[in-house]
Amino acid sequence: YTPPFTGSVATNVEAKLSEYVNVFDFMSTAQIADVKNNLGTLDVQPQIQNCLDYCYANNKCVYFPAGTYLIQDSLVFYDHQVVRGEGWRITKIKANLPNQSLIRTQYGENPTYAQRTIGWDIGGFQLDAQSAPGSIGLNFGNVGYSNLIDVGVYNAPIGLQCTQRTYYTCFINLTIQACNICAYLQSDGGANEFINCNFGFGSPGGCGFKILSGSWKINGGTVDTTDNVGDAFFSVGQNGYPLTASIQISNVYAEGVGTAVELFHFYDNVVITNIYGVERRNALGPNVFENTTIYDGIYIDSQSMMNPQGPFARRVVLGRDPSTQVIDGGIRSIEGGTVQIVNQALNAAGSLSAQNVYLGG
Repeated sequence: YTPPFTGSVATNVEAKLSEYVNVFDFMSTAQIADVKNNLGTLDVQPQIQNCLDYCYANNKCVYFPAGTYLIQDSLVFYDHQVVRGEGWRITKIKANLPNQSLIRTQYGENPTYAQRTIGWDIGGFQLDAQSAPGSIGLNFGNVGYSNLIDVGVYNAPIGLQCTQRTYYTCFINLTIQACNICAYLQSDGGANEFINCNFGFGSPGGCGFKILSGSWKINGGTVDTTDNVGDAFFSVGQNGYPLTASIQISNVYAEGVGTAVELFHFYDNVVITNIYGVERRNALGPNVFENTTIYDGIYIDSQSMMNPQGPFARRVVLGRDPSTQVIDGGIRSIEGGTVQIVNQALNAAGSLSAQNVYLGG
């Protein structure tokens, strides 16, 4: 067999076919027809898992042809697992698995700190959790040195979950929609990045990105909400728990009614640049936040006043006028925004600091 390309060299069909292992190679004729016809009525989880196991043992890439696959148990991915579908719009995996993940690591739903997985290179498919309570679309666990590209996740309480030791991992062109929390992120490491991802959440109390710890960079893409109850597009940290992190959010379009960014109880750098289009809240210009939560104005949580470095809210831009400037480390809001300083928010010297606060136009 000689591939029909200029400069190609002769090979044989067996060698060519062995480059990828097709999940259809493990399925019956009826199962293959069910997938190809996008019926998704026959459980193919055992067959897909057999393919994943074989490819892990033999250093092969798993190939998912277009179609709809029904699974009735989680799929387990291993170290250095390489998985390719034909695209997230046409290769679809669906499941109704309450309190389970559609895809997880070999260490179960809740891996310990020491149970880490490395080297995933996966993409080109969609996961539909069918709104099963407690389900997770893609449970990354403690996965590091990995790439997730061109993946869709729909109808899950949590679309993507990363816990404890996610590090040196890149998420590119993800589409996560109709989830309560699109991405739930924890890490004790850094160098994790989201590029051009498009998230949508539609349940009260939900959010786009919920970042509890670690270093994360989010660049480009969109986050939107359909419930219009004012939930957070980005939520960083949690009350009562110190967060040591470096968070960078830049050039994201946020659409719908909601809080642009919530920041709770943290120590290190959070940098937000250019979040556009938040309705009835604030579209944000270049900002650096310290211990602030953004609603209609600025809410400074007194429980978070742990950083001894200067003003607790500096270079914060409110309102829809990009020319708004911050003067002397204060907070300026035009368009009738509000500023609240609760429970005597303290400056570095321990005294009440509420200088250069401007209200109204």
